Amino acid sequence: MYLSKLEIFGFKTFPEKTKLEFAQGVSAIVGPNGSGKSNIVDALRWVLGEQGDRILRSEKRDDVVFSGTKLRKPLSIAEVSLTIDNSSRRLQTEFTEVQIARRFFRSGDTEYFLNGTKVRLKDLKLLLADSGIAPDAYSVIELKMVDSILSSVKNERRKMFEEAAGIITYKQNRDLTYKRLESVKESLNRVNDIIREKQRNINILERQVKRNEEAKKVFEELKKLELLSANYEYYSLEKDSEDIKEHESENLALKEKLRAEVQEYEKLIDFSIAEISNLEKSSEELSKIINNKREEINRIEKFNLVSEQKIKNLESNISRLFSENEGIKKSLSINNSKEEEINNKIGVLKNTLIVSEKSLEEKKQKVDKTISEINARKNDLLHLGNKIKVVSKNLSESKTAYEQNKARYENNLERMKSLSSNTESALMEIKNFQEEKNKLEIKLRTEEEELRNSEKKLKEKTEEKINIEQKIKDTEARINSLKLEIQKKSTKISYLENLIDSFEDYTEGIQYLLKEKEYEGIKTVIDSIKVDKKYKIAIETALGEISNYLIVDDSRRLNKYIDSLNESGKGKVTFILNDKLFDNPLSSFIEFEEYEPEFLNEKGVLGFASKFITSPSDTEKLLNYLLDEYIIVENIETAFKLASDSFYKFITLDGDIVTKGVVRAGSIINEDNIKIGRKERIETLKEKLSELQKELENTEKILSELTELNVSINLTIFQDIFSENQNLINKTKGDISLINFKIDSLNQSISEDEAEYKKLQAENHALDETRNRISETVNNLEVEQTNLESELSFLTTEFENIEKIYTEYYTDYNSFNLEVLKLQNELRNEESSLIRIKNLIENQSNTFAKNLSQIEEDTKICDEYRDKVEASSLKLELHLKDLENTLSEYENQKSQLEELRAKQNKQNSEQRQRVSNLDRVSNAMVNSQIRLRENKIKSEQIYDYIRRKYEFQITNPELYLKEEPLYEEYKSDDIFDIASLKEDIENLDSRLKKLGGGYQQLVWDNFQTEKDELQRIIDQRNDLLESEKDIKKTIEKINNEARERFLKTFEEIRENFIKIFKELFQEGDEANLKLVYEQDEEGRINEDPLEAKIDISAKPRGKRPTSIEQLSGGEKTLTAIALLFAIYLVKPSPFCVLDEVDAPLDVANLARFNHMIRKFSTKTQFILITHNERTMEMVDRIYGVTMQEPGVTTIVETKFKK
Repeated sequence: MYLSKLEIFGFKTFPEKTKLEFAQGVSAIVGPNGSGKSNIVDALRWVLGEQGDRILRSEKRDDVVFSGTKLRKPLSIAEVSLTIDNSSRRLQTEFTEVQIARRFFRSGDTEYFLNGTKVRLKDLKLLLADSGIAPDAYSVIELKMVDSILSSVKNERRKMFEEAAGIITYKQNRDLTYKRLESVKESLNRVNDIIREKQRNINILERQVKRNEEAKKVFEELKKLELLSANYEYYSLEKDSEDIKEHESENLALKEKLRAEVQEYEKLIDFSIAEISNLEKSSEELSKIINNKREEINRIEKFNLVSEQKIKNLESNISRLFSENEGIKKSLSINNSKEEEINNKIGVLKNTLIVSEKSLEEKKQKVDKTISEINARKNDLLHLGNKIKVVSKNLSESKTAYEQNKARYENNLERMKSLSSNTESALMEIKNFQEEKNKLEIKLRTEEEELRNSEKKLKEKTEEKINIEQKIKDTEARINSLKLEIQKKSTKISYLENLIDSFEDYTEGIQYLLKEKEYEGIKTVIDSIKVDKKYKIAIETALGEISNYLIVDDSRRLNKYIDSLNESGKGKVTFILNDKLFDNPLSSFIEFEEYEPEFLNEKGVLGFASKFITSPSDTEKLLNYLLDEYIIVENIETAFKLASDSFYKFITLDGDIVTKGVVRAGSIINEDNIKIGRKERIETLKEKLSELQKELENTEKILSELTELNVSINLTIFQDIFSENQNLINKTKGDISLINFKIDSLNQSISEDEAEYKKLQAENHALDETRNRISETVNNLEVEQTNLESELSFLTTEFENIEKIYTEYYTDYNSFNLEVLKLQNELRNEESSLIRIKNLIENQSNTFAKNLSQIEEDTKICDEYRDKVEASSLKLELHLKDLENTLSEYENQKSQLEELRAKQNKQNSEQRQRVSNLDRVSNAMVNSQIRLRENKIKSEQIYDYIRRKYEFQITNPELYLKEEPLYEEYKSDDIFDIASLKEDIENLDSRLKKLGGGYQQLVWDNFQTEKDELQRIIDQRNDLLESEKDIKKTIEKINNEARERFLKTFEEIRENFIKIFKELFQEGDEANLKLVYEQDEEGRINEDPLEAKIDISAKPRGKRPTSIEQLSGGEKTLTAIALLFAIYLVKPSPFCVLDEVDAPLDVANLARFNHMIRKFSTKTQFILITHNERTMEMVDRIYGVTMQEPGVTTIVETKFKK
């Protein structure tokens, strides 16, 4: 088995698909540094599943994808495929050729393929396990891995031995078995917890079973006592009801008498109310007049206050302007003085400058004259020089030096003259630039003012537009909200109207009769009442199904309705015959003295349900009858509290009904399903809908106005003006900066010219000294010469004198010229100051005139406000007089109204007393009726309670009491002791509750079920314990087999290592491998070879290193190679990639290394990455790696014939 092909695309420096075909034997990959050789090794590791970015020499995952160059775009995918020749069937698969591929996308997704089929990384690792092929196995060795192989770190070296021993699979199976063992232990812990819980439950249930038997006995005793109590109470309630009916007629007569008195006195009260109403209307009209007067007075007073404040502000402003003008006058006086002073100074400077320029011209003429004389003498000297050519070589050389000195001197003079001229020109240019700069600064101030104005205007318009756009946004949101609200209201109105028109939530028969207009005189119970919104749910829930019953005003029409229902087949309807129901009051509905239970005064109790409804007089008794047993409370907690010892039905505002034995509760009822007050709700919704529609129209109108206003504001115009002003300012500033730059450049040029002038002056001085020395030399030579030489000496002396005079004149001229330049600069500065003072005086004069104009205007406005205040004060006096008269009339009417109201209050008080008496009688009758109803309800409840609880019917309570022996036991002095009986019942009931509420078969059944379940779980625990034992045996078996294979392999590798080490080094060199067992914290030695550390010792002859780390780089490399080949002798790797491993080796060691490679190449395919020519010589083929295009690797293959 060997690596036959490697294909790379988009990986690091391989943008194009690159194919490397390998054969058995030894191949080499060569090329310069940075050409991409190691990227081939990285690709090999990567395709085998390497996940470490550091090992792949990358910072992040997507660094492996080609990132592009100047000429190539980056790729989004990297793909590497590896083809292995599996003819030997070393890999456990039926394929003779195995292709492994890995594909990575920049999005982070990774795919693995095996022979073109997508697989998991786990599947690849399982296939390659124990084959020697893995990213971290010994099939790929880099130079930096030599230290890792020889490292003392426990796991680094062990991986190679485990791979060679083939125990990787064993360890994987052992790890899986350990996980199964942990799972079994967790299951055992859970089962033990369940068993403990079950045992606790069974113990509790066993105690409950014993208590259940005792409860059965208590229940029988309680039954007897409760039957006795129920029959006695039932008999007592029947007797009480008969007594109430005997006193009914007396209360009826008294009630009619009181009602007549109340009606007669009501007419007198109505007359008083009409009289009071007329006076109140008159008083309201006067009140409106008074309010209007007061508003007018307030308006005038407010106007006067505002006007007076404006007058104060104007006077303050006038005073401020006068003060400001005084300051301007003083400043003008000072500035005029400064202007006069500067003018005088400028005059003096100009006169001085004229005189100085004349003197300078005279000095220049002297210099020019001296230069002429020097030139004449120079000509004489030159003429004489021609005559003395025969002078010695030394004299000629001296004269030549003199002439060179003289020429340099003259050049310097010319340069100094040129510098003076340049300085004058530069000063003139500076003056012109300064004048231009002053003009531009004035222009800049004007442009900046215009910019500020345009910026202010733009900002105002921008803010205005933003505010309008925000208002538009808010208005649009409000419109959408209104439309949504209108749609909701319209939908609800349509839904409620549809319910009213179609009678959809009534039975078919009721719908039929109500829709047919010919059937008049009928209505539903729910349509006969009006209820406050707060109590709608409670009242409708209390009525329940009765709310859908039809009330018939005329019972004679009943047969007609029934016949119509039969003919149409519309089902059955419940009719209430209103004219028959109460035609005999004594027989069915008798009003007695009103009885109010004590709990009506408790917190949370609102009252009887019948008190919260309004109905026509013809259905009033009916509705009182239907609702007289319901009490409305605020919440269900109050209902439960009161229902425990009462026979009333308690109903909450949410519609929950609670009685002693029955509870009807649940979620809140939807208001739309309530039938009461639907028409009123529709009218309310229509009014709200109309208001919303009006608001929508107004809002849309506002939106239209805002939109028009927003469109009218064109910010582009203001932005263009602002930008134009800004551009003008930038241009002006640029011009000023350019002028400043030019002035600075000219000043710098003047400074440089002055420096150069001084330098030339110093140089001329040095030249003078040199020339003097040459003259002395010439004089010495001329002494030895003929008369001609004497003449030359005379001429030379004369020339020197003239030259000295010239130097004095020229120095004086230059000094005086500098003074003149200073005067000129000072004059220009003073003229600039004069211009600034004049501009300041002009601005102050303009401000002074403007302030005077403003003072005059403010004075005029102030006088106008004073006239207006005086006129409004006169109006105020007239309004105050009118108000006083109207108030007097209003007080008179108010006193009359109070007298009438006092009279009415007296009448009302007397009437309330009469009504109170009438109510008291009525309430007494109602209470009597309530007591009758309560007695009936209580009797029914007692009957139902006993029937439901004990399946016993109370038929003749009097007879039962006579026949029951216990009845006599509770009698004392012929009085039945019901309290003692109740106490005994409560004690037995409390005892029964403590015992669980009675005998329950379910308790025994639960006990048996839990007992059986416990036994089943115990059996499961036993099974798990057996599984745990089996798994531990399996682990022990795996460990034993792995240890045996590891020790056998280790011993073979050790022997091979010793042998190969001697071949690579020299005879007599020592090397060994041994297992080092570690100690735990308690000092116990762990003798498991699978966990032991593998120690390497290598001692080349002549050295005794205490650690492998003390070996040289070459020795370490040979030691690592010896270990690698020792492993290959035990379990050869299909292929081995060595990346520059031979780099540290010298010539001798390299030969041994190459010999070893060639020796092992018969069983293992070697791919070497090297720079060593000797290694290249021994390989079968070479792959040349280059980077002809920057960032792109190219491969060239070369085969050798052996």
